[in-house]
Amino acid sequence: MKRERLIVWLFILTVGAAVALVASAEGEELLAFCTIVVLSAVCFAYLKPLQSFALLVVEMLGTGFWLAFQGYMNEWDSSEQAHAILTNLAFMACVICLWLTVSQLVKYGQAYTEMDEELQELRKYEKDASVLTINEFMYRMESIFVAMRRRKEQGYLLRIKINAAGKEFAKKSVFHAFATAALKSVREQYDLVGKVSDYELVILLQNTNRDGALIVEERFKAYLHQEVNVPESFYETSLLELPDNWSETQAIVA
Repeated sequence: MKRERLIVWLFILTVGAAVALVASAEGEELLAFCTIVVLSAVCFAYLKPLQSFALLVVEMLGTGFWLAFQGYMNEWDSSEQAHAILTNLAFMACVICLWLTVSQLVKYGQAYTEMDEELQELRKYEKDASVLTINEFMYRMESIFVAMRRRKEQGYLLRIKINAAGKEFAKKSVFHAFATAALKSVREQYDLVGKVSDYELVILLQNTNRDGALIVEERFKAYLHQEVNVPESFYETSLLELPDNWSETQAIVA
């Protein structure tokens, strides 16, 4: 919560500095300052931290020298010089607060992205369907694969791919139905169902022969046709026997 409060206070300070800048500057001078502030915000968002800080320093020095030059050329009196100093201070406060705000927002966004990626890796089940994530699927599959090879058992992989070309919305909307059909077609607590991508599932059928694997495949198709009324042209399935080598098995799933 500390970072959120800091961002809020920085935003308030930025708005206050911007109001002070609008109150002190006018005409073409105000337009120039506002343009610099807007362009600075865009640059701060895309530049690296050191580059954005260098730009901040250049802007502050540049406006300071520019106002000093204007005062020298126009022979400003003390009141005009004081007004220029206040305007420059308001501008400097505005860009500094803006730089700090954008920097904190960028850091916050990066931290959120990193945590989300870590969460995706640690999560065992997909959020919208009760199928395993690909990382969890591979983790469980490896131990099952080793045990099957030790017992000299046979196993199969059933890949299911939604292939409705040009119908991305339809693919996403029926994925849950495909996941449900896959889960209802296998042996609970025995076979594994994992999500390879947004449009592809993989099923590990352990300790079964090809006839048993074909039964699961037909059960899956029957559920889709009867319960959800999905035509076979909307998807494709492929049945593969598990290789003897784990690296080959990983390649098939990936």
